[in-house]
Amino acid sequence: DDEASARAKACLQALDAACEQEGVPLMLSALHPHVHGARACCFVPNDGLQASAPSSCLIVAGALDNVVRAWTTWPRSEEPGYVLEGHEGARGVNGVIAVCSLGGGRIATGGRDGKVLVW
Repeated sequence: DDEASARAKACLQALDAACEQEGVPLMLSALHPHVHGARACCFVPNDGLQASAPSSCLIVAGALDNVVRAWTTWPRSEEPGYVLEGHEGARGVNGVIAVCSLGGGRIATGGRDGKVLVW
């Protein structure tokens, strides 16, 4: 669908622009791979998570294995600093399909299990 492709391209351009503005390069697929396929991601602003690194934020991603993983952007980490497990398979399907920053270092995730979890 051309409209969906155009929206996806616009989102990627906006994400790239935001990363450039913050001075944080983004290569999510190369630097932070999910073995089971990431399906949703978001940035979580510092909000005091690391007072010593004010430009740091988290990249949070949910995947088909029902696991949410988070990486710091500075210092860049190869391994996730946080691994959150709480979603489960339901009706034969798996996956965290939505991730949202709530502010204050908290996130909400939605899964195919019908749950919305706040972390």
